[in-house]
Amino acid sequence: MEEFFKNNLNGADYLSGTSEPMMIDVHCYPMVERMVMLENSPWKKGFDGIGMKDAPTICAYVHRFRAHPKLAPHVIT
Repeated sequence: MEEFFKNNLNGADYLSGTSEPMMIDVHCYPMVERMVMLENSPWKKGFDGIGMKDAPTICAYVHRFRAHPKLAPHVIT
């Protein structure tokens, strides 16, 4: 999945290719957000097991999405 995000972000902040999230981002975010959430949870072994430490692009994407002013009040942190 890291390669998918690297290729499709292509230097942009979001998969939509812009600095603002669009429907593709709203669709993809929950899947990767759940994987990133494992890091600081009782299921940290899962985070390590799926290799999320080796997925900095995905982690940065999730943190960017969480910090977006329009989305921050609606995401799980």
